[in-house]
Amino acid sequence: MMLGTAGLPHILIRFFTVRDRWAVRTTVLTSTWMVGLFYLMVPILGMGAIALVGWHAFQTVDPTGNMTILLLAGAVGGDFFTAFVAACAFATVLAVVTGLLLAATSTFVHDVFNHGLNRGLAAERPQLRTARWTAAVIGALAIGLSLEMRHMNVASVVSLAFVVAASTNLPLLLFTLYWRRFNRVGAIAGVICGLASSMVFVLWNLQVVHFSAGKAASFLALHLQDPGLFAIPCGFLGAVLGTWLGRPHPDDGERFTRVLLQSHTGISPDGW
Repeated sequence: MMLGTAGLPHILIRFFTVRDRWAVRTTVLTSTWMVGLFYLMVPILGMGAIALVGWHAFQTVDPTGNMTILLLAGAVGGDFFTAFVAACAFATVLAVVTGLLLAATSTFVHDVFNHGLNRGLAAERPQLRTARWTAAVIGALAIGLSLEMRHMNVASVVSLAFVVAASTNLPLLLFTLYWRRFNRVGAIAGVICGLASSMVFVLWNLQVVHFSAGKAASFLALHLQDPGLFAIPCGFLGAVLGTWLGRPHPDDGERFTRVLLQSHTGISPDGW
């Protein structure tokens, strides 16, 4: 969960909305503290729910475990606190879904439609029309999957999305910031290996296919509750092998120095 948070697209996209590099550093610092405190709260809330609500209540009222926070709020503060927590949860879900929808739509329009299909020459109106259709299709698919997974624990499904982010984006971010030899071939290899391995392990995961596959679940070779144990190292390994096997670009050393200076000091070499 912690590694996946560092590579989630709807969190990374927030850094493109600030006004300057100093605001970026402030945003990173604030986000790090907030995410750290959040992950400290998760085991505390989980054990508190078992202690205050009771394990029997979850088995009878909420067997999926998706209403844990609401049941805990009701046990601690009654109906008012339950309504307050529900409102916060709804606002959080809306913000996350909006960020993910924007990230997916902009990626498809910019990388696939504009640069992949039109070689960067697509006009503004076709891009806007494609973005609208992409958002509608992705939203419809998300709603359909949500309805199919309504009897599953949301945390297990969310963790699978974190596996994809941690396997694909995290190696690229870390090696770009801290490995001087890291090059374009390593970046491409890391993204491909991380994405392919995470998708394979996630799709082979028993929790994903069981809700619709039925008997097909018994033929699965892997029964993993946490496929990130294997998928995340595959992403890092692909980035390392691609870097050592690929030919370095003459600008890679200068690029690393610029990124290292900006990430640690906030000073841009262009301003000198």
